[in-house]
Amino acid sequence: MFKTRLISGIVMVVVLALLIYFGGPVLFAAFLIISIIGMMELFRAIGGEKESSGKMLKKYEEGDRGIQCRTPGIAAYIAIIIYNFLAYFEKLEYAPELYAGFFIVLMIIYVMTFPKYDSVQITMAFFGFFYVGVMLSYVYRITQLTGGSATIIMIFIGSWGSDTGAYVVGRLFGKHKLIPKLSPKKSVEGFFGGIVTSGLLGALFGGVLAKSYMG
Repeated sequence: MFKTRLISGIVMVVVLALLIYFGGPVLFAAFLIISIIGMMELFRAIGGEKESSGKMLKKYEEGDRGIQCRTPGIAAYIAIIIYNFLAYFEKLEYAPELYAGFFIVLMIIYVMTFPKYDSVQITMAFFGFFYVGVMLSYVYRITQLTGGSATIIMIFIGSWGSDTGAYVVGRLFGKHKLIPKLSPKKSVEGFFGGIVTSGLLGALFGGVLAKSYMG
């Protein structure tokens, strides 16, 4: 398990670094696809679906539309695509109109198809758009700032370090449960181990950057 986490984390950081290196349309397209897949996974997690995004796509191709591919989900995917293109072409002054239009479309779907979709599905589609689509778009947008690429890489290194550090410390020294009802395997020791590991990696990465900038 630890080996898998370690390797997957390293691969993730390397792939991210490559995407940032190529930048532009490549980075934009990659995170647009990730946003769509993330939205599908959110539908699966909250909507009670058991299939992974890969299985959902296969079922969709075979004619089974499922919760992820029903009308509210399709509306959310379209809204995510439009928002990301607005961000890419620096036209986010039109974002409020998109938010309002997306909300109105969902309300029309809810009323016209009632009781096919309940309020939970409609709400999930609306807020999922912000939680997944809008938030992930900031990866591309931050890379367009001065020093933005390094900032994004540091965030992912910190995230990977936190996850790996929490797992290792928790497995070796974990004795006190953090939140048993919510996540029974997580420990207080692992929690602090994740914070310390993330902080150390962030400081190391920052030191390397500072040294390179200062010559």
